Order: sequence, then structure tokens, then C-alpha cells
Amino acid sequence: GNNIINESSNTITIGASGDTVAIPSGATITGSGLGKVVQVINAKTNTQFNTTSTSLVAVTNLSAAITPSATSSKVLIMVNFTGTNATAGKTTNTTIYRGSTNLAIQSSTGIMGLFSNEASEYKGYSYHYLDSPSSTSALTYQIYVKTDSGGTAQLMVNGNTASITLMEIAG
Repeated sequence: GNNIINESSNTITIGASGDTVAIPSGATITGSGLGKVVQVINAKTNTQFNTTSTSLVAVTNLSAAITPSATSSKVLIMVNFTGTNATAGKTTNTTIYRGSTNLAIQSSTGIMGLFSNEASEYKGYSYHYLDSPSSTSALTYQIYVKTDSGGTAQLMVNGNTASITLMEIAG
């Protein structure tokens, strides 16, 4: 068939772009590079962020940028932060944006997650999201937040550290 062996670089190419390569049941592929972590980017902040906005607003200093090496790569986003709503009975909504695109799981509400607490009850939150941006351009991921009318959303209260980690996964 289309087997090509390049002795100068020890590369074996099977098929051509667009071809399907079948792997028999019970066969094992090793060293394929698929799923390999290509790069890791991390950003941290302990600057408190408060908002009374009922529309999603960017959380200052809780963003990170990555430039994928291939359009087939995926980006694993991991976010950790503490938060509360300083107003009893009010809800805080958060989500992750890639540039101007909201990556919300609940597309009808535009949010990734929410929390509703008694006033000033601080809790830790963690999100993990696997994005398929199909891009080799610089991408910025950022946390956005909003609150119910009359509420005050608070993140990174009392110097608690929040982080956002981006991992490029070879696809």
C-alpha cells in the first residue's frame, strides 16, 4: 500500500492524510504521542475580586494564555478558587471564557457553575474543562462571574490564592 520508510530520520508513515488506519483488536500502540502533555501554563492570584454585576464580568488576574502547537491539540483547563456571596440568599454564577467565547456547560444559562451560600461562608471551588479550540494562535482563558441583583460575589477573600492551569494535550 502506502507504506513509506524514511531511513534518514527513522520515520515510518502509514497511509496519507485523510486515510483511516485500522488497528486490530488486541494490538497495542506505544509512543504515539496522542494524549501527551505538550506544555503547561499556570497563573495564580490572591487579589480579592468583588462584583455586584448581574452580567458576566471578567475576574481580574484570573486568566492564562497558551499557544497550542497543533490544531488537533486539546486544552485542559483547571481552575481553583474560593468564593462566596456576601449577601445571604443570593447566588453567584461563574464560567470560563476562551477569548470572547463562553465555554459554559449549561448553554441556556451561560454558566459553568454556581454557588449560593449563607453570607460570608467561604468555600473552595474547582472546575476542569477539556476544550478543543482547533487553533495554533495564542488563546486566553479567563474566569467570568455574575451575581443575583442585590448580591455581592466575592472571590479570593482574605488573600486566598486562586489558580488557573492550562495543559496542551496532543491530539
